[in-house]
Amino acid sequence: MGTENKVLKYLKKRKIASGREICGFFGFSRQNLNKLVRKLIWRGAVIKEGKTKGAIYKVAEKLKNLRPREGMGYSKK
Repeated sequence: MGTENKVLKYLKKRKIASGREICGFFGFSRQNLNKLVRKLIWRGAVIKEGKTKGAIYKVAEKLKNLRPREGMGYSKK
């Protein structure tokens, strides 16, 4: 199971989690978590509420068609 799937499974079980909780559980650095969560947000699988260290993460109610969201800094190819 990939790291992204492990984080999704964790969020599904917990319903909501802070970056600090996720980092502590998996042993990630904040930078590593940020990269991973950015991909999940881009896919539409995770929602981020808040900014920087105060942000919380939760699984999106309905997974989108796994397309990138506008303004996430990823190019469309």
